[in-house]
Amino acid sequence: MGKASSSKKVARAARAAGKPGSGRNLGWPMAIGAIVVVGILIIIMSRGKTGDVVPPAIGDHWHAAYGIYDCGTFLPNLTDQVADETGLHTHADGLMHMHPFGTRYTGEGANIENFGLTVGLEVTDTSYKAGTVERENGDSCGEELGESVVQLKVWDSPSDEEGRLIESDFGDYAPQEFSMWVLAFVPEGTEIPKPPEETIANLRAPADVVGASTVPSVPDISVVDPNASSTTTAPGTETTASTAPGSETTASTAPPDEPSTTVAPSTTVP
Repeated sequence: MGKASSSKKVARAARAAGKPGSGRNLGWPMAIGAIVVVGILIIIMSRGKTGDVVPPAIGDHWHAAYGIYDCGTFLPNLTDQVADETGLHTHADGLMHMHPFGTRYTGEGANIENFGLTVGLEVTDTSYKAGTVERENGDSCGEELGESVVQLKVWDSPSDEEGRLIESDFGDYAPQEFSMWVLAFVPEGTEIPKPPEETIANLRAPADVVGASTVPSVPDISVVDPNASSTTTAPGTETTASTAPGSETTASTAPPDEPSTTVAPSTTVP
């Protein structure tokens, strides 16, 4: 009786061992491992995308000078026509200001076409509309210039003397920091100039950048109070004054035995 019972238990155990799923379940450890691998891949891919972000990014504040050279003369600076919802706008200073409000307008999205959404500029490879001026390839610039075409010339910086023509996709051109571009309507082969000097000066010292200042054309070396009867100098200095008929007296001071030197405010030029 005892031997028979033992034999039956052994037989049942053998049958159980042969049943599917009766062995060790590896599904759970494999699922956990797969989740870990997928998580690692997501982290790696996310880091890669962050590193590939092309400026200007959100938080950047860039500037580029521009001009619209229409039949041999520059049109007036563009102005914002609508509320800026892109971060690409102008201050009527001949500059394209770029501090994107959303990722759609960062990197390659900080381009002329999107800039045009705020300032009312429409651009294709064969035409443009700027305010009331509309041009299309084949239109005439008058008897002197004749048939003309739309062209886009760009410079990497104010010191770039060569520049280059963009061949196509004008609206997709995304200027870099301190670069310059001119959209022109002139006969093919015409030398396209850089933006006006005043615009380039604005680019060197944008007015909306904290601490920026333009270099004065004539350095201010003295201050004269027209209501004062005499000029007061600091002890240990000499005063040299010159007066022209009908003009006020101005003075400049310098330490004894040292030449008077005037230093213009420092600026950073790209």
